[in-house]
Amino acid sequence: MKMKRRQAITRFICSSLAVVATLASTATATISAPAASVPTSLRGTYVATLPNTQHVVPAGQWRLVLRASSYRLHNPVSPRAIIPGPVIVSGNRIVFVDRSIDRGCGTAVRGTYRFLLRGKTLLFTKIKDGCKGRVVVLARSWKKLS
Repeated sequence: MKMKRRQAITRFICSSLAVVATLASTATATISAPAASVPTSLRGTYVATLPNTQHVVPAGQWRLVLRASSYRLHNPVSPRAIIPGPVIVSGNRIVFVDRSIDRGCGTAVRGTYRFLLRGKTLLFTKIKDGCKGRVVVLARSWKKLS
């Protein structure tokens, strides 16, 4: 009887360890997995000119830099006015999140856009974005410089 109980306890411990090991490896994979990166064809520097009719943000030539997992928007009025943040890409959708609290919309407001790249022209179409300034700047055609 003691032998059967000892075997049952051993099986239970081994099973528990196997479950814990599986959960630990899954959790590690989930935590360390990077967000979907920006496709290589989409990475680069783009420019778009905003007309004077937009009073939410400064008019002029804005610059957008897309990297593997981040973006930066450069304001035409002040070269130091940069709005940085991470981007997440899934299919033809891209999500922008500002990292700047004093510029842009803040970290709580995500902007989701559909994108289409044809040659050197990148078009963003708003799906959902609670940040009016970001919509005014992004929802348009952009020309790729590099």
